[in-house]
Amino acid sequence: MKLIHLVNERLNTQLTLMNILKLHTIKELANYISKSMYYTGEIFSEQPFVLLNKKAKQNVFAFPSLIGYAIGYNRLAMKVKSASFYSFEFLEAEDRINKYIDAITSIQPEGPYVLLGYSAGANLAYEVGKELERLGHKVSDLIVMDAAPNKEAYTSIPSEELITYEFTKEKLLMFLSDNEGYNEDEVDIERVLKEVVEHSRLYAEYSLKLINEKGISSRVHLIRSDNSKHDPNGEEWVDYTNGLVKVYKGMHDDMIFEKYADHNGLIINDILTNL
Repeated sequence: MKLIHLVNERLNTQLTLMNILKLHTIKELANYISKSMYYTGEIFSEQPFVLLNKKAKQNVFAFPSLIGYAIGYNRLAMKVKSASFYSFEFLEAEDRINKYIDAITSIQPEGPYVLLGYSAGANLAYEVGKELERLGHKVSDLIVMDAAPNKEAYTSIPSEELITYEFTKEKLLMFLSDNEGYNEDEVDIERVLKEVVEHSRLYAEYSLKLINEKGISSRVHLIRSDNSKHDPNGEEWVDYTNGLVKVYKGMHDDMIFEKYADHNGLIINDILTNL
C-alpha cells in the first residue's frame, strides 16, 4: 500500500499489511507508530493476533491458512456471534508454538480451549493443541476446515512451486476485498505482494516439513468443502484423537472467502453454540 510505504519511509518504522488492516482509526495508527518508534527493532507491544468480532463469553483461537495472515478470517468471523474470534498470523520464529500458547493463555488463562484452522492452519492448530495438553491444559474442541493430519513431510515440493506469484495475488485480492474500507485504487498490489509472497513461502516451508504425530484428546469437528479430497467420514482424524470426530458439509474450496465464508461461518457459530 502507498500508505505503508510513505509511513515507513518518512518515520523509519516497519509497518506491515497486517498492521494497517487491523488499525481502524488514525488514533490507533498513531499510537502504534509511537510504540514502534520507541522500542526500535522488535515491537514488544505487538501481539500476533487480532480480535475479528465482538467479545463473547467463550473464545475460539484460529490459525491462518497458507496465506499466513490473521485477517484472512475477517469475513468468516463476522458470522460467529457465540465466541470471541481471535485470529493468529503465522509466526516466523522457531519457537512459534510457545509464543502462540503464551498469547492464548494471556487472553484465557485456563481451559477448556477451542482451536480452529483452515487448510495448513488446521495442522498448526493441532500442534498447538497437543502442546497445550502436554502442559496440562484442556483442549475441548478442534475445528478443522478441509484438512487432514500431515502423516509425512513433503520435502520434494519447493515452497516456490506451492506459493506462486499468481496464487498469492489471487488469494490476496480475495482477502482484501473481504475487508471493509478496501479501495483498489489506493493499494499498490505489486508492492504488497512482495511481502506477502515471502511470508507465505516461509509458512509453506514449515507446513511441508510438518508431521502431525498422533496424540490429542479433544473432539474434532471437520468442515468439508464441496470438492474435498478428504474422507467424507473424517476417518483421517479418528486415529489422531481420543475424542469424537464429527463431519459437517461446508461450501466451496475457498472456504473463508466471499459468500462461502458466510455459509461456513454459520456452521462454526452453530458448533460453538452447542459446545
